[in-house]
Amino acid sequence: MSRAHKAFGSQTVDRVSECMSDGVARTAREVAEATGLRDTGISGVMRHLEAKHQAHIVDWPLSRHGKPTARWKFGNGKSAPRPPAKRAIGGNAWRKMHAARSPKTEPTPWHETFKPFRDPMVEAFFGEYRSAA
Repeated sequence: MSRAHKAFGSQTVDRVSECMSDGVARTAREVAEATGLRDTGISGVMRHLEAKHQAHIVDWPLSRHGKPTARWKFGNGKSAPRPPAKRAIGGNAWRKMHAARSPKTEPTPWHETFKPFRDPMVEAFFGEYRSAA
């Protein structure tokens, strides 16, 4: 009994091997639909078989959510590299983009922008609030 049989269960490995033995490349979701197993378990089996050079990744098509998903094939071969992630504008790129658009101004000191509430009667006797700074 191989290590994969012990780690994932012999039925899981046997059903995945039977489905993939025809030589057609499939994603984990396609194997799950064909075997009735969960695709997370199938991905684990396929990663284990890839480490043992018994399976490889043919390509990375986009899933229904727009993320790359591995398409596996049985047999020894070189796995296709995972495509780089497409990132949304965030962090420093966003700050740089908006800094270029807005004019440079000095920040206003807090004591000039902060004006506490003043009771109307107190304001009538003592006048409008002025900062001591």
